[in-house]
Order: sequence, then structure tokens, then C-alpha cells
Amino acid sequence: MKLFTTASLLLVLCFIQHTQAQYENIRIDQEDYYQKDPASPNSASVLVYVGRGEFHYDDGGNKHTRLESFSRPIGTTEWVKSFQIINTYNGDNNILTAEYQNYDGSQYQPLNLTDYTYDMNKNWDVVTTSFYNGMGWTPLSQADYTFNPDNTLAEIRNDNWNIMTNSFDYQSKNTYSYEDGLLISLNAYTYDGMAFVDDYRATFTNTAFGEPEHALYEDYDGMAWQNWQQINYNYFAEDLFSYEEQYWDDTLMPPAWVNNGFTYIYYTTIDGQQVMNEILGQAWDPDEANG
Repeated sequence: MKLFTTASLLLVLCFIQHTQAQYENIRIDQEDYYQKDPASPNSASVLVYVGRGEFHYDDGGNKHTRLESFSRPIGTTEWVKSFQIINTYNGDNNILTAEYQNYDGSQYQPLNLTDYTYDMNKNWDVVTTSFYNGMGWTPLSQADYTFNPDNTLAEIRNDNWNIMTNSFDYQSKNTYSYEDGLLISLNAYTYDGMAFVDDYRATFTNTAFGEPEHALYEDYDGMAWQNWQQINYNYFAEDLFSYEEQYWDDTLMPPAWVNNGFTYIYYTTIDGQQVMNEILGQAWDPDEANG
């Protein structure tokens, strides 16, 4: 399985978490373009392996219990350990904890721990992140989830741990709006010490299959909403096969949308299921005649 750098490992992690196929192990290789790889005599632009993630499963389950990540520094040929994430699950096969451990050159050391609790409908209730202080876990932040009666996500409030008061303080929140059960907008706010104030917002349009087709992000400058970013999604039936990102450039005369990147997604069939097996990201180069 091959993964190109532009795609986030988190995207693939989420995708694998929700697939119902059963695996013993999945390996994801990450490549990036370099003008010249010092480990290769080739002087032309080449693809170089820079990262590798290995997902480990217990007893053929559909939830991985450990993700181990490796890196290959440019100019070297050996893979070195980078970090690992160890997950635990409850009786409903829902994640309970995720411990992030960094590799110090000789062994894995605990760094961050995320704890998950659930409401009566088995939705996330509170997600708490702590860091390891050398002797134990100290709270760092938490996210408080609120759901609508139909189990669609209504709000996520993010709080930061205050070491002076030993309590959580408001930091930001996102609220979500729906139409016919489909997400059509989100509003993001930051806490200014007295109230939540506008930060940014996003508006979504959806396909007939209920998938995002276009997303428009706007930033609030304190007085008015300003264009920020837009994403156009392209599908083959219900499968996402590409998306294009553009950013608003107000230094142009007149201001306009400028290309930023294009991402292609490829699939393969495993046990009769369509699964993502390659993500190819392309950055826009304004100095090239064809971009």
C-alpha cells in the first residue's frame, strides 16, 4: 500500500478505523518528491520513501491496537523508529484510550494520553488529553461533545487545563448545522475571556449521494467575513477520487482565488470491498507555465 506525502496519516487512520474488513497488519508507505536524493545517483526529481506506518491488529479484528511509525531521513537508506500509538477498546469495540509514545533512540517513552468517554447513545462525550510529566499523567486539554437528538454532532467545545486553578478553562468551540441530516455549515469561535467570539466559518454543499461537493471557508477579521479557502470535491459515484484547494489572495488586483493543491485518490478491492490504496498530492507552482 502506497501513500504520498500530501495526504495526512490521520485521514488514512480514520479510513482504516471505519472499514469493516479484518486484517492482521497493514503497512502504509509515504513518499515525497525531492530534486535529488543524496542516497541515489539519480540527479533528476525522484520519489523518495520518507515515512512508513504499520497498523497492527489483534486476532483479525477491525480495530488496530497499535500504530508504529518509521522515518527515513533524507540521504539515508535505513528506517528508524519514530513513534507508536497504542489503543485500547471497550466491550462495544469503541476506543477507550490512545497512548502516544515517542522513540528516544533506544526505547519508546510515554508522551501523550487521550481518554474517551461516551454518552448513553454511545457517542463521544468527553475526550481528554494528558501529557507525561516523568512520573504520571497531567491534564492538558479536553473536548466536550454535544449531539442532536438524531445523533448528529451539534457542538465541540475545547478547553485548556489551567495549572493555577487546577481546572479547565474555555478556549474555543465549533457548532454544526444540518439540512436533511447533511452538514451544511460550521461556525468556529474563540473565547476572549468573557464570551465566545467569531473566528471562522465554513459552508458546505453536498452531492445527491450526501457527500461534500464544495466547501467555502471564511475568516472573520473583527469587522466582516473575508474569503479564506475553498475546496472542490470530485467523485465517481460515491467514491471521492480528487479534490482541489484554492486560497483567496487579497494582494492581487483585483483579489482572486489562486490554486494551491490538487489531490488524487486511488482505490483497490480487498475481500470484495473498495478501499483506498494510494493518495497523490500535487502542489501548485505559480512559476510554472502550466502550474
